[in-house]
Amino acid sequence: CALPISAIALEALVRGEIARAAYTRLCASIWIQTYVRGFVARVRFGALRTVAVRAQTRARGRRARRLYHEALRATVVLETWVRHQLWRLLFGRLRTAALLAQRHVRGAAARREAARRRKRRDAATAIQRCVRGRSRNVWFRGARAAATCLEALARGWFGRGRATRLRAAIAIEAAGRRSMVRTWYRGTKRATVCVQRRERGVQARRRYAEAKGA
Repeated sequence: CALPISAIALEALVRGEIARAAYTRLCASIWIQTYVRGFVARVRFGALRTVAVRAQTRARGRRARRLYHEALRATVVLETWVRHQLWRLLFGRLRTAALLAQRHVRGAAARREAARRRKRRDAATAIQRCVRGRSRNVWFRGARAAATCLEALARGWFGRGRATRLRAAIAIEAAGRRSMVRTWYRGTKRATVCVQRRERGVQARRRYAEAKGA
């Protein structure tokens, strides 16, 4: 009975050793698998992290470039708008200044032209006055000389009565006066027409120059 018990114990001991060795190998293989899987997982995680970081970097770069281009376009649009507003403001100021300068220049030119026209009108009036005065003086002198001559001629007539001679002298004097008056009127009219024609020519040239300048 002792021999079978020892065989059983030995078999149990061997089986225990074999089981412990198998368990040890199993634990070692499990540990090795765990280590390898952890290493593979760490490698994959590192690779995935690197890929993710690169992808994030690229995405952030694209986003940053897109935001930069959008900001650049917005800046260009804003700068263009600001320049446009500044040019409009500057153009408005320059236009206002030009209009004021033109108005001042035109006002000064109009005042000078009005002064020249007044001077020409005054000169024309003075010329007409002088012409009329001279014509009247000439007519009066001529009439007086004609009257004196006619009176002397009337007094020297022979064989006629005083009344007849006087009537003839008066008629002749009236005819001479009418002739002198017509001569004076024609001369005055020609002078007036010349002055008016010159004044109208000056005004027409001024209006043409203003129309051409506008």
